[in-house]
Amino acid sequence: MGATAVKQVHKMPIITIKLFVATSQDLGPTMDIQAVADALGALFGSEPGQTWLRLECQPQTHYAENGILPEATSCPTFVEVLQARLPAPELLAVEADQIATIVSRLVGCPKENTHVLYLPEAVGRIAFNGRLLT
Repeated sequence: MGATAVKQVHKMPIITIKLFVATSQDLGPTMDIQAVADALGALFGSEPGQTWLRLECQPQTHYAENGILPEATSCPTFVEVLQARLPAPELLAVEADQIATIVSRLVGCPKENTHVLYLPEAVGRIAFNGRLLT
């Protein structure tokens, strides 16, 4: 299924990618955050300016897994997704896989270390320009 296969009525995705890196140079000059935003916008079927992407980089020393040495973890990446409405569970599973594929490919981290977290629906919980989304 291609990146544009998941068309949805729940627009307004706000995506936060959290990367844990050894140094700020680990992102490298080839990381194109605009390309990530564009690919995710295509996945969501968003009009221009309707998929928002934030990148947060944390030092690798701020990440740990129980029973595993820090140097054994490779580029843990967390993708938080906030949408007005969430799709049906069967579509959510497809969408999560596509998000992990897009982010891992364009950020340069292994897909097996890319994790997608869906936040609760934004309707009734988020206000744009002081206006609650209803």
